[in-house]
Amino acid sequence: MVDDDFIVLINAWWEPLDFALPGTRPGAQWHAEIDTYEPEAAAAAPERGAGEKVTVGPRSVAVLRAKAS
Repeated sequence: MVDDDFIVLINAWWEPLDFALPGTRPGAQWHAEIDTYEPEAAAAAPERGAGEKVTVGPRSVAVLRAKAS
């Protein structure tokens, strides 16, 4: 059974922080599902690959999903 991969990025700091996305599957692309700092930004965010950086706003949570192929 294969399912999508999810990553939850939590920033408790008062300034934005950058996170590097992990590699889970060859060619996996991460798409933002939830951004509590800028909720409307999640829908417009581009897909990102392993090793790319994601900035998470201050005191917020971001959830990204990599679809199973």
